[in-house]
Amino acid sequence: MYTKEELAKKYLEKVIWTSIKFTKEQYIIAIISEKTIYEKLNVAKQTISTLNKKLYPNKPNSVKPINYIVNFYGYKHCSNCNNCLLKNLFSHNKARSDNLNSWCKICQSNYQQNNLHIWKEDSARRRAIIYNTEIAKERNDIKKFYKNCPAGYQVDHIIPLSKNGTHTLDNLQYLTKFENLSKHNKIL
Repeated sequence: MYTKEELAKKYLEKVIWTSIKFTKEQYIIAIISEKTIYEKLNVAKQTISTLNKKLYPNKPNSVKPINYIVNFYGYKHCSNCNNCLLKNLFSHNKARSDNLNSWCKICQSNYQQNNLHIWKEDSARRRAIIYNTEIAKERNDIKKFYKNCPAGYQVDHIIPLSKNGTHTLDNLQYLTKFENLSKHNKIL
């Protein structure tokens, strides 16, 4: 596990730094910051462009230097815990340009466990959308129903969505885990 700064230092440690208008340390801080590099260092855009071509000969123009460095070592930055971790510690996500989620699996798992009612309700809503059975005006009441689920119980659709049930408050009930698993998608 690394930080962006540690990976940047590792990448640039072998570079012989010629005295420009800023030090190597200032450059590292600039590539990590949210501002553009030339604004942070108060130099011309051309100065940074020339330097970047020397430091990263294979970097596409659209990729930020820090992202190139992180990727160079086979890591990805987690936007939640702010650490750079190996890419295999991120779930796949086809919607993103790098095909990986922005949060690592550990952060996702922690968030899911701390907000289980949200994940369960979202999952049911996704299934309801597939079956086109959710009524938008009941959304807040349904969220409350999931949030207030007693410990040891699960929210169940009385008439399963797969059997033309609706994702509405009058079709939801609390069942014990055993009852819910033994019910499957049957109508009782």
